[in-house]
Amino acid sequence: MIKVLRAGGDADGTTVGLRMVAMAGIDPASDGLARARRLGVATTAEGVDGLVAMPEFADIDLVFDATSAGAHRHNDAVLRRHGRTVVDLTPATLSLGYAGVYSSFLRHAERASARYGVDVRSILVELGRRRMVGGQEDMIVDVALDLAGQEDS
Repeated sequence: MIKVLRAGGDADGTTVGLRMVAMAGIDPASDGLARARRLGVATTAEGVDGLVAMPEFADIDLVFDATSAGAHRHNDAVLRRHGRTVVDLTPATLSLGYAGVYSSFLRHAERASARYGVDVRSILVELGRRRMVGGQEDMIVDVALDLAGQEDS
């Protein structure tokens, strides 16, 4: 939000081709929503469903989603039904690039994370450290078990 607001130099804030239209959250008392309101950005604490209901939604073409992997699936489905482009900035997705692993690993790592109680980001980073490549998705469970074992010791 801040970078988009700072980059905007024209009267309508579109110098870089982006204009901050609204911010959605789920906690009415969050610092982010409070700051957005102070800066004159329309806000909702009703998540993506509240965003879709806002009059400002008509002006939105692109949404940056920095929620969680689980929330992103819902948000992405809702926003795409409305023809909006969604940029996934969830921590697990960003970890793919940091770890240098294939995007096909994400869903497998999320399932292993839920099953074995290991943070999905830790799994992805360890897969990158082990230099796993596409086609080795079966190794994700092994990595999760190894990490779970390390946490138990």
